[in-house]
Amino acid sequence: MRRLEGDSLSFWQDEAQSASRYSALEGPVHADVAVIGGGITGAACALWLARDDRRVILLERETVAHGASGRNGGFLLAGTVETYDRAIALYGHTRARRFYAFSVANNVMVRALIDELEARRWPTGYRHTGSLRLADAPEELVEVRAAARLLTEDGWATEVFDETRLPKRLRKHYMGGSYHPSDGEVQPARLVAGLVRLAQEAGAIIHEQTPALSLRESADGVVIETPAGAVHAQKAILATNAWLDDLLSAQPESAASADAQPAPEARPDGRVVTPTRGQMLATTPVEERLFDCPIYAHYGYQYWRQLQNGRLVVGGWRDHAPDHDQRTPTQVPTDAVQQHLDRFVYETLGLPATTAITHRWAGLMAFTPNSLPLVGLAPGRQHILFCGGYTGHGNAMAVRCARLVADLACGLPNTEADLFTPEHTKKPL
Repeated sequence: MRRLEGDSLSFWQDEAQSASRYSALEGPVHADVAVIGGGITGAACALWLARDDRRVILLERETVAHGASGRNGGFLLAGTVETYDRAIALYGHTRARRFYAFSVANNVMVRALIDELEARRWPTGYRHTGSLRLADAPEELVEVRAAARLLTEDGWATEVFDETRLPKRLRKHYMGGSYHPSDGEVQPARLVAGLVRLAQEAGAIIHEQTPALSLRESADGVVIETPAGAVHAQKAILATNAWLDDLLSAQPESAASADAQPAPEARPDGRVVTPTRGQMLATTPVEERLFDCPIYAHYGYQYWRQLQNGRLVVGGWRDHAPDHDQRTPTQVPTDAVQQHLDRFVYETLGLPATTAITHRWAGLMAFTPNSLPLVGLAPGRQHILFCGGYTGHGNAMAVRCARLVADLACGLPNTEADLFTPEHTKKPL
């Protein structure tokens, strides 16, 4: 499996370092289902499977929440990466409504799990704040307002904001936007660590520092080779997101079965997801209360929030270096993007130089051709499933996608099984 060329430590990971750690695998083992990847998807998969009385083992190459799950902005938003009006144009009104409803249900599911964790005195940093989506150009404002109108017509409360209602330090830079009252924020690394803890309580076996070196199907299941020995399972779920292709690169050992999933559209290099770097920073606490909720702008390329202790976390601006952040993606920040994050802090917001930057980091997201997740049987496989490719909106989709792929692995019915099947990743007409 491909190793990272470099790494960084996010503010969230730094803050959550006291979270429980798990030992590496020390020998061969058998399970009903093996989950590869210890991010939000893998953690939720392990949880749902364990609660369904399956013997499940989770293998994480590094540590829990090592990838984008511990490096994102911690926004808990509804919807896909596309604005609702554009989603309707791309996918049709019925499917766009189903995708949005899926994410709303995902967030209800996440909040229920957060309640469980809070009852166990496991803080997740969750706050029900709502969110703002802002426009910095007239054409974007038209789109944001159109999306808000359509959301309201379909029953999801949304409020249009003009420039006079924006936080005062933003009024010269953004033109207005929409407010989404159901959204919230979370400490993403602690949320994932909490889900893993719930999974372990339910009976899941968790191993960190255990890379999956190879993956092959056997006559009755799957064999995963690790440095410490083989894991034998009836089914395997790949929950590795930006690294989703790595264990799928080898061709199946036998011809695909008649009911195997068709291959999703691939990039020219053969990969079905595009690893894409997102970058962020965190500051020292700012005394002034600047923002009351998470904010994203410029078609989602800019996002920021202020924590309860006053710190700012700012991310995005990857559109200023798109080729660089896809051609050589690592989890290391770059000056080309970080300088724009700095300018937002010191020029757009006008904060003094005494507001220091304490953390700079990057994380790898997984993009698909039409911005929707992949959930289902891997192409040409009968016992290997995958779940990922959230195009930067993992918190809005992953926990419910994990429920879906867990049901598929166990042969259980799920009314949402048609939403994210691999063939859907072909670009919309």
